Amino acid sequence: MTSPPETCMFSIQGKHTLIRGYRRSANGAPFFFAKLNPVNEPISRFTGKARAYASGRPIYPAQTLIQILQVTNLAKSASVFDLGAGTGLFSELLLTHFDHVNLVEPNPDMRTVAAERLPVDRFTILTDQAESFSAQPQSIDLITAAQAFHWFDQTTAKQHWKSVLTPEGYVALIWNERTTATPFAKSVAGLLETLAQRDPDMPPPQEQPDEEILTFFSSAQVLTTEHTTPLSQLELTNLVLSRSYSPVPSDSDYAETTSKIYEIFKAHQMNGVVPLPYRTKLFIGRL
Repeated sequence: MTSPPETCMFSIQGKHTLIRGYRRSANGAPFFFAKLNPVNEPISRFTGKARAYASGRPIYPAQTLIQILQVTNLAKSASVFDLGAGTGLFSELLLTHFDHVNLVEPNPDMRTVAAERLPVDRFTILTDQAESFSAQPQSIDLITAAQAFHWFDQTTAKQHWKSVLTPEGYVALIWNERTTATPFAKSVAGLLETLAQRDPDMPPPQEQPDEEILTFFSSAQVLTTEHTTPLSQLELTNLVLSRSYSPVPSDSDYAETTSKIYEIFKAHQMNGVVPLPYRTKLFIGRL
């Protein structure tokens, strides 16, 4: 019998979010889990981490925007909404082509940093959530979500997005995925996997298989781009500490974590930087 994939889904139940899905035990056996958490918990996980996020997370390659434009053929004047926009990393790339981008981001720290980095007259920030943001019916040409889709209530989001997209509108879901192509990348992956298990009562969302993400669309394709981000010691530290599950300075394991980050950097750095390989994955299509 084929083992189920490790997945995690969210659904709203009153004032709580039900996190449910398959995980794996220490011996590799799959098991089903379900846990109720406050509905704003995924939002609050990033409070206080916005500047580390902006510093340490990788940018998105220009090739990803080229791929979006090749599929959609959208003009500069198109109506674009970037959901779960965070500190505006992907919005910044969108603004290299589109005249204006609407950012939807419920976390106030993230919104503050995004407002600082983007050209003041070319964006609008909405404090709404991805499942219920304000927009006129059938008015949006492109909805994007970079590194954020796994936090959404996907059933509710799809219903809302279908109502606000134009009949020919597109959805683009993007992830920067770390690869383990180098010893340094493997060391970073090992540390992050350890940190992800530091609070078993509050697990991070699990990655969804490509096949499952594609079922969100009526038709879509997957496009990838390989790239590398060079990191200083500070940027590597911020990359690790910007994760939703990483410790904050008041946590007892914060000093130990920063020490491990330094050890990894020292073992692999050359001329003060370490290159971290990524694969940017783009799911683009119509609902």
